[in-house]
Amino acid sequence: MSCIGTILIVEDSDEDFEVCAMALKRDTVPENSIKRCETGDDAIKYLFGTEHRQGAEPPDLILLDLNLPGMNGLEVLARIKSEESTKQVPVVVLSTSSYSGTVEDCYRLGANSYIKKPISLSDYLTALHQAYVYWFDLVSLPRPLK
Repeated sequence: MSCIGTILIVEDSDEDFEVCAMALKRDTVPENSIKRCETGDDAIKYLFGTEHRQGAEPPDLILLDLNLPGMNGLEVLARIKSEESTKQVPVVVLSTSSYSGTVEDCYRLGANSYIKKPISLSDYLTALHQAYVYWFDLVSLPRPLK
């Protein structure tokens, strides 16, 4: 298993965040490696705000909900992929939408994966586990993990 750095979860729903965190903890991700932003604006501040960016590494993976208060997930995704410091960070979009236009928009903006949020808890945990295994055990990322 790879050494885990920071996983940023951008999710306004407490329930969906808890499911994500539960799945990651089951995959032995330390709790202090999981960071949360509840709005798109908070994610931008976390990623690009001067208080955070001074010498800080970007997260190793971003799980991004699309339906966020304030700046929506598509806007956050566009900003992440347009900045030199974050454009190589894998972004996995998690959304309830299976509308093909939304999926296409995400990939056009640089999303690395698009996962439709399953309805059942068991299926959601399985999907998140598979995403974890893919990004941390199977693929080679462009920069070493922390």
